[in-house]
Parts: sequence; structure tokens; C-alpha cells
Amino acid sequence: MPGLAQVGVPGGAVSIMLPSTHVRFPVKNHGERAVIVTVDLAPRSDVYTKSSDGFVVLHPKNFRVEPGAVQLVSAVWRGSSQRSHYYYVRVNAVSETELTRDRDNKVNTKAITAKVGQAFPLNIIAPESSPKMKLSVQEGSVFLDNIGTRGDYVDQVRLAGGRIANIGRFLVPGEKALLAGVSPNESVVSVKLRQAGWVEVGR
Repeated sequence: MPGLAQVGVPGGAVSIMLPSTHVRFPVKNHGERAVIVTVDLAPRSDVYTKSSDGFVVLHPKNFRVEPGAVQLVSAVWRGSSQRSHYYYVRVNAVSETELTRDRDNKVNTKAITAKVGQAFPLNIIAPESSPKMKLSVQEGSVFLDNIGTRGDYVDQVRLAGGRIANIGRFLVPGEKALLAGVSPNESVVSVKLRQAGWVEVGR
């Protein structure tokens, strides 16, 4: 869609630090035509699945942005303050002229079907929350589970024999990652997290 390339969104994560419950982020039209923009949420584990937990309210969800203009969108947290939560904000856009043309085309109705255009992280951070990693074995494969209340980026795991295995994945609370190349017979003694550093891991 031509409208996607001209829409600017935050280049990094936007965060709500509890007990604050509100943040705003900009959506800018860098192009020469007006665009129609739709914003929604996806869980951090799958950008292609729309979130339906109802804990975050975005407003406005649909809006028109003139060339060179900026629309501020509010994100309001309505959930618990005991656990951190992680989302993607998905921003979809189509030029106003294309939208009008497609509406007049009764045959090509798929031309305005919403697609994921751009996405950036939205973090809801509970200050007292923390990650907690645990190992599990399922059908001969080893998984690292985040059974804590805060997400973190898992850089590496250290095995009992001193071997280091690179992981490179963000794990939200309740999510697990397959430790490819790690045998159930090997003992993982610690995990290197980007925020928390090296931490012990249990079974």
C-alpha cells in the first residue's frame, strides 16, 4: 500500500511505567497525500494476532492525517499493577485517494483489506515485577520458561560444562522458548538476561 511508506511511527519501544497508566505516541504523515490510519494491538509473541485482552485502550483507533501533520494516540492501561505486560502497536495506513478509488471498485474489494504495516513495542512495566526462568523438558526438547512477572531479553544460557549457548529472544511472562541444540542430559546453570544479567535457572 502506498500509504504505509509515508507514515512515521516511534522508532523504539513506548512504555507505561506503573503506577502511571497513560502514555501518548505520535503518528506522522511524511507523504504528500492524506492517509487513513488504523491502530490496534498484538501480543508480543505474535504480531499477526490481534490482542483481545482489553487491558489497553487506544484512542483514537481510526483517524485521518493530513500531509505533514501528526496525530497523537493515547494508550491507557486498565489492568493489574502487579505484572508487566508486553504488546505490539500495529499501525496500518492507506492513502485517502486509494481508499476512495477502492470503495468505488465493486469488484476489487480486497484492495482495502487491513494488513500489518508497521509495528513497535508497547511495554507496561510494573516496578516490582521481575523475570524468573525455569527449565522444562517436553518430548525430548528443552524449553526455557519465564514463570516470573516481568519480561526480559535472553541473550545466552550457560551449561554445567562451561559451554555457552546463544538464544537471542525476548521472553514475556508465561512464554517459553525452545533451547535448540541443548540436550535434556545437559544442565543449564544460569541464563544471561539483558536487564537482569546472569541469573540462576531451576527445573
